[in-house]
Amino acid sequence: MRRPAVAILALSLCSTAFAANRFPLVVTEPAGIARHQSPVTSGIPFARGELRSADSVALVASESPGMQIPLQTEILSRWPDGSVKWLLLDFQINLKPNQTSRFFLNYGADVTRRPVSNPIVITDGYEGMTVDSRRLRLHLDRKNFRPLNAVWLDRNSDGRYDKNERITDADSPGLVLTTPSGRSFSAHTSAMHITREQQGPLRACLRLHGSHRDADGSFFRYVVRLHIFRGLPDIRFDYTFVNDHTPKTMSSVDRLTCRWKLAGDGPFIHHLEGPRKKSTRLFQVDDRQYHIDGEPEGRHAAGWAAAWGANGGLAVGVRHFWQNWPKSLSVDDGQLGIGILPQFAKGTYDGRPIREEAKLYYYLRDGAYSFKLGVAKTHEVWARFLGQPPKPEQLDAHFRGLGQRLLVDARLCEAQAGAGRVTRGAQGGSAERARESSRQRVEPRCEHI
Repeated sequence: MRRPAVAILALSLCSTAFAANRFPLVVTEPAGIARHQSPVTSGIPFARGELRSADSVALVASESPGMQIPLQTEILSRWPDGSVKWLLLDFQINLKPNQTSRFFLNYGADVTRRPVSNPIVITDGYEGMTVDSRRLRLHLDRKNFRPLNAVWLDRNSDGRYDKNERITDADSPGLVLTTPSGRSFSAHTSAMHITREQQGPLRACLRLHGSHRDADGSFFRYVVRLHIFRGLPDIRFDYTFVNDHTPKTMSSVDRLTCRWKLAGDGPFIHHLEGPRKKSTRLFQVDDRQYHIDGEPEGRHAAGWAAAWGANGGLAVGVRHFWQNWPKSLSVDDGQLGIGILPQFAKGTYDGRPIREEAKLYYYLRDGAYSFKLGVAKTHEVWARFLGQPPKPEQLDAHFRGLGQRLLVDARLCEAQAGAGRVTRGAQGGSAERARESSRQRVEPRCEHI
């Protein structure tokens, strides 16, 4: 009678061992749009002692368990015994609208991950840094920082970047902060410092920092994080301004803009809530209305603009554009502009009920912005470089999709739950708590200024 019991115990142990070295991951498309090579960045928790090395992890599709998906990993934190506590995953997937894709994450000392082909290459020099994503080439000048003013797009996919494939012009205005007195402080007039925060084969994150300056001094420092993705024509551009103007407790700003100019000659094609043949400015007044050239146009703007010329095109947008009002976009003769702090007329936000003013309009007074010393604010800007004339429907879906990221849901199987191995975030926790922790832990490296 003992042999069946021993056999059952052996099968149970084998099942537990198998579950311990593989668990399912789920990614669901939430916005109802098609995704092509969309990046996924999510943190996954592990229980104490489960994983020792970030290299001992491989991702496979559930329907093709023998075929690995290109994967980038990074250890975010460790348990006291040195084992992995949080692991950051980066990969790219295709999804149909509202589609759910299932994967398995294999891990353990016997797992070997295949190297990613054609990885991102970063070259550092005395004057600046160059990044090749195998679709884009980006150059960063330490002495003349104008965001994304030196970008080439491999339009013909020959692996080279020719002169006529340069998308943005070296003389792009870049970041300019203007005070109510008329002083203009630019990012390119001060030295810019670069730190490689993340450098992997699929995604790189560069931290750039400096100050907005004019000939007589500086006003507000900035921190920029650039995310570059292998094989994609997209760059994520996180811009943070920090009020470090110590002479005053409160400092006023009239406007803060970032502008790009297309390389090459015209004629140029522009799109901003429809085709535009002349200079056009869109202003998101609040969460209820936006204006185009001073006239009411609608409630929520799409939050992106595009321009196209002989060398190619560029589309830029702000994630959660209308929610972060006031904001503006502009197009003009091969130029694109984002009003991070757009200029507005006196009286636009004055005279509101005291409760509304205390909650929403306290920093918008007399036609200027007012920030307390130490205040910092971050905006997430995305740029897509175009090899073909703008297709409004596709671009609209692309920027709308940025508002709802693709995230991993680590749904642990019943065998793991039965074996008590669901404690991926903290020992003794429940499977649901571990899954919730996994959903919340996304890109923690980029939370700090």
